[in-house]
Amino acid sequence: MSDREEGLCTPMHEGSICWAPALSQSRDTLGLPPLNPYGLAKYTVLITAISLVILVPLDWVFPSGTRATQLGVDNADRTIPHLVRLVVLSVMILYIVLTGWDPGAYGFTCGRALLLLAVYVFTSAFYSAELTDRLVYGLKSVPWIFAAIASYRLTLGGYVSARILRRVAGAVVVVSSAYTIPFCMDPSRRVGQNADSSVVLWCIPLLLLFHPPLWAVTLSGLASVAIFVTVKRGAVLALVAGGFVYSILMICMSSREHKARDLLTVVLAVTVVACGFIWQWENTFITVLLQSNSIVCIGGCI
Repeated sequence: MSDREEGLCTPMHEGSICWAPALSQSRDTLGLPPLNPYGLAKYTVLITAISLVILVPLDWVFPSGTRATQLGVDNADRTIPHLVRLVVLSVMILYIVLTGWDPGAYGFTCGRALLLLAVYVFTSAFYSAELTDRLVYGLKSVPWIFAAIASYRLTLGGYVSARILRRVAGAVVVVSSAYTIPFCMDPSRRVGQNADSSVVLWCIPLLLLFHPPLWAVTLSGLASVAIFVTVKRGAVLALVAGGFVYSILMICMSSREHKARDLLTVVLAVTVVACGFIWQWENTFITVLLQSNSIVCIGGCI
């Protein structure tokens, strides 16, 4: 049976690239199970992708935190969003169990480190004065750990590609921006709320994987706009810093001539943008970035 049939080829570069042929022998030697148990790999990807897109409108229909206060639904029933998240977590756990309980299997050495991190998070919670809150934070981190392990194996098997990741991220950005931008542009809303800024922030690197098409670049720009209008300090700073580092890396990795000129252009562009923010919004935007307790309005207050 070929490597492709065994699920050891991954099309991360739009095409089909087999980058782990040596793993076939090691897997047979170690007695590791196949990466598509009972044909569930594709269903795992499909259910997860659909659930991630559906969760965006569900979190707006059944909001929590300051968003719920702004929308006047402090006591919103969060059962449905929680059930969807539980479905995603259950599917990932099932896939991991069927493909091998060892988080470091298939050469994923980071898996054991993630497991140790989870153990540390839960253990340290019992030494904290805020036990309940720490346990809640720990439970929120568990899905990310399972997602990392499952995603690695699905990618290794060729069931997750850059194209799939871009499409899911693009759908999330479109749906999220349709809620986030109108919400934050309302003058009566409080600025500095999350409003899905962290969600679209996570989508930008996925949209820009490898050689992104024009639509992916366009949606990354839409995601950037959605982040900026929230005026969420952490998200905006992460976007600016991440964009700067991404630009530098792309220039360094490219085969273009005049790299020094390109680097200088990026630095000057970031400087100009920063000066523009300071000059135009020194009493609004920058204040929110630097003061976590500021309450400023967009529209009517600027």
